[in-house]
Amino acid sequence: MVLNFTAKILFVIEKKHEYVSNEILDFIKLVSKTEMSPKDIDRFIPPGISFQEGIPTGKVIEGVLYFKDMKTRNLMTKLPVTWFEYQLSHSVIALTKVTVEKLDGFHREYLKNSLQYMADTYENGVNPREMRAMVNLPNEAFLSRYI
Repeated sequence: MVLNFTAKILFVIEKKHEYVSNEILDFIKLVSKTEMSPKDIDRFIPPGISFQEGIPTGKVIEGVLYFKDMKTRNLMTKLPVTWFEYQLSHSVIALTKVTVEKLDGFHREYLKNSLQYMADTYENGVNPREMRAMVNLPNEAFLSRYI
């Protein structure tokens, strides 16, 4: 979910909000160099921002991950028409934190390596605003340990 959600959010961010994309790209690059503990993720939460579980209100981002087969997962999202300036980047951080809290060490390492693969791929010139990157890159990253 984290991989697909991150790629989808990077895809939908408009060019005029590139600074938000850059914040997400920096996050996945830096967080993938940590041990991926909840405390490691906490270091990336901006001051004054808190995440809490509950019934969402306002500008809600929803996503459903569809599993086709071992090589293919797709994400369907409902995004607000307008969003708060850093809502999308904070959503990536929040989803990563909630996910990491539920993973054992093996799966944290797997997520870490997959995020590193995505960060390296974007850094090597893949445009996050291309449809092909949004659809294929999360699946490639997930399978990267086998490639």
